[in-house]
Amino acid sequence: MLDIVSEYARKWRFEVNISKSKYMVFGKESKRTKIKLNGEKLERVECYKYLGFDIDSKLNWKSHCTRLLNSARKRFYLMYSFQSFRRISLRSAIYAWNMLVKPKFEYGFELWYTKRIHSFECFQREVGKKLLRISSKTTNEAVLGELGWYEVIDRADIARLKLYYTIMKKDSANLCRQVMVNQQLNCKKYTWTYRVIDLMKQLNLYDQDINMLSRKAWNMLVRGAIHTRALDNWKKGVLSKPKLRTYRLFKKHLCYENYLDDSDLRKFTMVKLRSGTSNLEIEKGRWKKQKVEERLCQFCPQVEDEAHFLLECKEYTDIRNKFKDKVMPKYNCGELNLDTLLNQPNPNFRQDIYEYIDSCYRLRDASSGQLRTTRF
Repeated sequence: MLDIVSEYARKWRFEVNISKSKYMVFGKESKRTKIKLNGEKLERVECYKYLGFDIDSKLNWKSHCTRLLNSARKRFYLMYSFQSFRRISLRSAIYAWNMLVKPKFEYGFELWYTKRIHSFECFQREVGKKLLRISSKTTNEAVLGELGWYEVIDRADIARLKLYYTIMKKDSANLCRQVMVNQQLNCKKYTWTYRVIDLMKQLNLYDQDINMLSRKAWNMLVRGAIHTRALDNWKKGVLSKPKLRTYRLFKKHLCYENYLDDSDLRKFTMVKLRSGTSNLEIEKGRWKKQKVEERLCQFCPQVEDEAHFLLECKEYTDIRNKFKDKVMPKYNCGELNLDTLLNQPNPNFRQDIYEYIDSCYRLRDASSGQLRTTRF
């Protein structure tokens, strides 16, 4: 075969770059093979990058996943290191992430399916915590819930099903379609087609006749099914996490929260209160391995959680009364509760809430001898 390549090159007067030409052996070989091209020995490699994919001699995706993840991580932290990046709005930062970083590690992920995708999930959540300026100990469900993000596996499944539709709509003489149909008939496990068929069965899409559906209709079905699965998994995670005791009271949908678009940087304090990662005793006691009933407020013999801090503690009575006198007539507010304070849709009302929360924190820190120096 290589002799034919050499002859073809001589005939059409072009030169093969030997330094860039490699060969790879898949599986076991009985003896060490020496391959030459134009009389020169080619280098044998165990992994080779082709069309953006690292093809491994063992046919696994370890080196490919590692390279993609390292490249995406390097690009994000280079972008994050600029002071100008930290000054832009959160929505703009998310846009930069979507345009500059996410495509870096999602390239071709509809083709490779591996358990190592968990490392990509961890990286996405790490980025979400950086953008929200919250603790690395924040639960993953709170990060995804505030930003309205799907898990990486959900987006990979959407891409995988879209590719399946594209191939199955090809002409019957198409080689890719023939291979896929053959794999369906043989039902061999661990093939790409087998996993896609199994995914379609899980999402109740297997009985859909693709030939009768337009691309737009298929995409809508896929997105609807994936969203339902992602929402169910997210809700189960929220209910299972004790730290999200307050969050589950008002957060019901997996969607981006509009308060994150506020220009007031005190919104990040709101994120911490909503997600249960503030510096209240209910959270600080967790670090000290205290029982819940032992995580008491420094002013009252009661557990200092979000409800106590914002609505009950007597130390902040004056601040709370002033806040009520200001906002209740102004916004026709009825009962003051956690949903009103932490899930407020009115942007003007939120500005007064930010001031109220900040005043309570300042009094709390001053009474404990601490200087409140919140950095965003």
